[in-house]
Amino acid sequence: MTHPSLLADGSGGADSGPCAQVYLLVDTRALDRQLDYRIPPELINQIELGSLVACPLGPRRVVGVVVGMDPPTHAGRLVALGGRVETADIPGHLRDLALWVARYYAAPVAACLRLVVPPGAEGALRRAADGSWRLATPARGPAPRLVVRRGTDTAALTERQRQILAAIPTGTAIAAAELLRTAGTTMATLRRMAGAGQ
Repeated sequence: MTHPSLLADGSGGADSGPCAQVYLLVDTRALDRQLDYRIPPELINQIELGSLVACPLGPRRVVGVVVGMDPPTHAGRLVALGGRVETADIPGHLRDLALWVARYYAAPVAACLRLVVPPGAEGALRRAADGSWRLATPARGPAPRLVVRRGTDTAALTERQRQILAAIPTGTAIAAAELLRTAGTTMATLRRMAGAGQ
């Protein structure tokens, strides 16, 4: 049974109106259960099964997935959903699959739902200027390191260094990770060669 103190953000909520059962995409094991939220009047035509929603959780808003609608499983006052997240809904067959996997493997439902959410749905919630909820673009990793062949004089190089240079196409750049794989070398070796102007 959902406890209202878990949901309350200090604003309370009316007892009337349609209700959505939501799984929050959080790692807290104690919250790995359906929580009831009231659907405010302005969202009634926007919320459906599989919708990603902004859910009040204490002072913050977290992403949740709607897995059920009316009737509420909690008899007390419900906090209203913060809004619908501007992203694609989870199709029914994928939602059902995630819930089945969670039951079958006794895995956290939130972890299983994360496997089927639209790309980027792991991002943090951001409120746009127009009041809509969006997901922040996930931070990308660092740009790949590129290796460029500088010199053509190979007389001062060891045989191993010549083999590494031979793996670099002349006049083009190659990703360091690819060169490490194809030439069977290490990053330390590439750094030494770069330091020597090769």
